Amino acid sequence: ITVSDTRGSDNDPSGDLISEQMAAAGHQIMGRQWVADEIDEIRAALVQYGDAQVIILTGGTGTTDRDVTWRVVQDFYDEPLPAFSILFTQLSYDEVGAAAMLSRACAGICRAPNRVLFALPGSKKACRLALEKLIVPEINHLTGHLQRQTTLAAPPVLNQGI
Repeated sequence: ITVSDTRGSDNDPSGDLISEQMAAAGHQIMGRQWVADEIDEIRAALVQYGDAQVIILTGGTGTTDRDVTWRVVQDFYDEPLPAFSILFTQLSYDEVGAAAMLSRACAGICRAPNRVLFALPGSKKACRLALEKLIVPEINHLTGHLQRQTTLAAPPVLNQGI
């Protein structure tokens, strides 16, 4: 999901990169969407992809009044993954210096249904960093944990035989 007042299907380098990198890593892309920096639009987009195991948003993690993605995403997940933000900031600092503190990139887990949400900056360079160093290397492991929890939480099937 690309959150931007200026990006769309014909001009979305960060969204294109996310789709390409995730597909190249063997993940099925359920869809793409472009929404304005509006809380209600971001919420509606997140609800639309209710069956996805992973939702990645780009844009709206900065410090302007219009940057609300991080806030909406935090309202959607049950448990934050604080190390994602810390690691992303450390890696960003190595590339852009002190400007890394201006990003509010975040990630978290939703428990019903089990899924992971990532909110990345709108910068293609920042998305590439997050994907290559953090998300792609670890996403199968993380979603595997979530799938096992769903399986373990399922009620037992009783043998109704004679």
